[in-house]
Amino acid sequence: MRPHELLSHAESIGVSITAEDGDLHVKAAVGVLTDGFKETLREYKHELVAHLTRSSEHRKIPLSDEEAQLLLGLPEEQIHAVLQVREVFDGIIEQGDPNESQIDAVDLIREGTMR
Repeated sequence: MRPHELLSHAESIGVSITAEDGDLHVKAAVGVLTDGFKETLREYKHELVAHLTRSSEHRKIPLSDEEAQLLLGLPEEQIHAVLQVREVFDGIIEQGDPNESQIDAVDLIREGTMR
């Protein structure tokens, strides 16, 4: 199971999962967290912390007014994808001249994001 799938499942059953200082913080109503789900959280702790940390870092990237307007109203997973595309693109630009495969990769991500 991938971290975003686990987080989506958690959200669907009313469980809030955040990461801070390398630890997971889980909030749920009494009886919602089964032993199996707790074990899954333990098993994927490192992946979840890394994913949540990256996600929170994306939120720190300042957006232009145009970017903010484009993101308004999009589902959360599309916002995350857009910010991933931006991070990839920014990384490629910082490295210097992007090669054709890097440009193709960014184009593929953009196409998948805008569906």
